[in-house]
Amino acid sequence: MSEDVEEGMLSATQLDQIRQDVLGKWGELQGAVTDKKKDLMEQLSFHKLMKDIDENMTWITEKLQIANDQCYKETSNLKDKKRAHEALVAEIEIKQGSIDVCCTTGTDYVCREGKNFSVLGEKLDGMKQSWEKLKAAMDQRGRFIEEALKYVTFTRDVKEVTRWLDDNESIPTDLGEDLEQNETIQEDFINFMKQFNKTDEKMKFINEYSSQLVEDNHKDLQEITAQTEVINSRFESLRLKCSERERELQIALKMHQYNHGVNETIRLLQAKETLLSNEDYGKDMTSVNSLLNAHLDIARELGTVGVKVERLEEDAGLLREAYPDRVQEVGAEGVQEVGAEGSLPGQGTRGRNLGKLTLTCW
Repeated sequence: MSEDVEEGMLSATQLDQIRQDVLGKWGELQGAVTDKKKDLMEQLSFHKLMKDIDENMTWITEKLQIANDQCYKETSNLKDKKRAHEALVAEIEIKQGSIDVCCTTGTDYVCREGKNFSVLGEKLDGMKQSWEKLKAAMDQRGRFIEEALKYVTFTRDVKEVTRWLDDNESIPTDLGEDLEQNETIQEDFINFMKQFNKTDEKMKFINEYSSQLVEDNHKDLQEITAQTEVINSRFESLRLKCSERERELQIALKMHQYNHGVNETIRLLQAKETLLSNEDYGKDMTSVNSLLNAHLDIARELGTVGVKVERLEEDAGLLREAYPDRVQEVGAEGVQEVGAEGSLPGQGTRGRNLGKLTLTCW
C-alpha cells in the first residue's frame, strides 16, 4: 500500500502543527483574557477607591460644617446639644474604619507609577488633612460645649443659692420661753439645717465647676472668680451663724429642761404641803389609820422627790460651771423658786419645808 498522501489532503505532521498553533493561540488568548481581567479588576478597585475617597470627602465636609457651627455660643438646650455632639463623635469613630481602608489601599497605589496614581495621592492627602481637621474641630467643639454647660450650671446654681441665702441669711434669735416652745424651735431649726445641708452639697458643685472653669481659662474668668468668692463668703458666714444658733439652742434646751424639772418639783411640793396642812387627825381608829397610811405614802413620795431635788442640784452646778454667764439669765427664776436666794433645795425655804414635811409624816 502506498504511503503517499493523496493530493489536497494534509499530512499528520501538518495537522499536528495546526493543532499546536491553535492551542498556542488559545493559550495566548486565555492569558490575554486573564491579564485583561486582572487589569480591569485593578481599574475597578482603583475607581472604587477614588469613589470611596470622594464619598468620604463629601461626608467629612458635611460633618466639618457641623463641627464648626459654634452651637455652644447659644446656651439654650445645651444638654441636647451635648447628646447630639456625642452621637456625631460615635459616627466619626465608626467612619474611622472606612478612612483607614482608603489610606492603606491608596498608599499601595501611590507607590506605583502612573498619572492616575499621582492624582490618587493628591486626593488621599486631601482626605487625610480634612479628616484631621474634622477630629480637631470635634475635639474643640466638645470642649466648648462642656465648658458652656459647666458655666450655665455654675451660674444657675449660684443664682439658686443666692436666692436661698437672701431668704435665710437672717437667723432668728428666739430661744423659747419654756421647754415646749424651745422644742418647737429646735424642730424648726433641724428642718432648716436639712435645707442648709442640701445647699451645702450644691455649694460643693459650685466650687467644683468654678475650679474647672478656672483651669479651662474661661473667657469670663474674673466674673466666675468674683461670684465664687462672694457666695462662699456669704455661705460660710451663715454656717458660723448656724453653729452659734445651734449652740444657743442647746444651752437654752438644757436651761429649760432644768427649769421644767424645778417647776414640776415645786408643784409636787405645793401639793404635799396642801395635804399636810390638813388639821384632820381622825375621830376613830379607822379614820386615823387611813390618815396615817396617806401620810406614809406622802413620806415615800417625798423620798423620791428628795432624790430628784439632789439631781436638780447637781444639774444646776453643772450648768453654772458650763455656762456661768447664762445661769442667771435663763435659770435664775427656777433656782430661786426651789431654793432661797439662789440656793438649791435642802438649803433654803423649800429645803426646810421638805424636812418639816418629812418629820411631820413620821
